[in-house]
Amino acid sequence: MIDYSKYLILASNSKVLAGSYDSFLKFREVEKICENVSSKRIDTYLYRDNFYKTTLKQREVDLILECCKDGVYRTGLDKANKIANQVGLKRI
Repeated sequence: MIDYSKYLILASNSKVLAGSYDSFLKFREVEKICENVSSKRIDTYLYRDNFYKTTLKQREVDLILECCKDGVYRTGLDKANKIANQVGLKRI
């Protein structure tokens, strides 16, 4: 799970990450969704009693998780915003 200092580093390079603590907590929710999708190798997931189908490819989800793990920004990280918007999490 990403910590706040890594999130701030990623946010300083990202166009979609807000960089606030509230946004960090929302981003962690997105990270949990990505972990679920990645570990099960599926494109559907459950979030707050609703099923969603991700539009991201498996390698895009894995890239988001890789950025979270090593704290290095890559342009694919910004696609985390697609998942956030899908489940109603604004300003990650």
